[in-house]
Amino acid sequence: MAEIFKFFNSNPAIDDRRFVQAADFANYFSQVLSTGIISIDNEAGLRVTADGTNMQTTVDVGGALMEGYQYTNTTPLQLTHDLPEADTDRIDRVVLRLDKSAQNRFIRAFIVKGEPSATPEPPELTRTSLVYELSLAQVYLTANTSTIPATDVTDERLDEELCGIVSSLITIPTSQFLQEWETYFTGLQASLDGATDEYEQEIEDARAQLQQDLLDFEQEFRDWFDQQQTEGFVLASEKGQPGGVETYDDAIAHKEEFTQHEGKTVTEAHEPLFGAYREEISTVSGTGTVTLNADNSPAYRLTMAGTTTLNLSTTSSEVVSLSVFLEQGGTAHPITFSSAIKWRGGEIPDVSEPNFTYALTFITYNGGTTWLGFLAGDFDVS
Repeated sequence: MAEIFKFFNSNPAIDDRRFVQAADFANYFSQVLSTGIISIDNEAGLRVTADGTNMQTTVDVGGALMEGYQYTNTTPLQLTHDLPEADTDRIDRVVLRLDKSAQNRFIRAFIVKGEPSATPEPPELTRTSLVYELSLAQVYLTANTSTIPATDVTDERLDEELCGIVSSLITIPTSQFLQEWETYFTGLQASLDGATDEYEQEIEDARAQLQQDLLDFEQEFRDWFDQQQTEGFVLASEKGQPGGVETYDDAIAHKEEFTQHEGKTVTEAHEPLFGAYREEISTVSGTGTVTLNADNSPAYRLTMAGTTTLNLSTTSSEVVSLSVFLEQGGTAHPITFSSAIKWRGGEIPDVSEPNFTYALTFITYNGGTTWLGFLAGDFDVS
């Protein structure tokens, strides 16, 4: 195999002539850039359009690279299609053609005419060693028409099989990187395996030491417990437990006896008992302006007898809670709450249902300036 190097200047002084062909440059570019449309600022050129007024399509400005050869269209280029047949449709293609034959040597836009058919197909692209075509668009020609609507032009520039966008062919040698990584990882894994074995041994040694420490502690406790027996160790008789035990093992064996007292376990025998919770309640008739003083009673029964305005009061600067049981009879009466009462969510509850009792709770933390109101529940007592 020969060594090939290119693009050096000739040196006439030593009669060293370097001949470079256009194909040499094309071959170079074809190795680093793919064939396709050149996209600049995310805009691909050479778009094909029709305005619907005639049989022409227009190829917009833009550029392309085809097998290393460059193409540029600097002004919109108009191409004229043959009229369709009277009774059958046809599909043409607008192509960019690279022709490397000796008599041509160009890249130009052409119309490739399709075959008329009841079910027309676009013509095949020519791709040989000398001629290579990229499809810019399909153009559908409807029978017995003399214009091409814009919607009958199908853009094919982004189809990688038919055209595509120029991209770099330079790739990262991932297989080499992968091999180097595998070598590094294998060495690292061997190192970690050795460290893991050492760590596991340290864990095993620590576990064995802990087990021995527990055995030593248990033996020390047994010795202490046995010593207490020789000195007359007695458990508290007021807790209903036996008068004493001889050894630690005996204490474990008699565990059930130690925890029994008058038919109950020690825990059960010493559980506290509480009586029912009670508060005094005052009854007030609800009509006119009513002021409920939390200093006088922690709870009020407010029986609605007419239109009522409800105020609350206290002289305490501590947190004060007041319970109000508002009772509506067979005829419900309206009630207006003091503006000092602030309801949860800012919404005053509806307490206007006949034969209902409403459990209300009010809390103040600033001496009665503000009362926080809560509807604990509404109950049908009819």
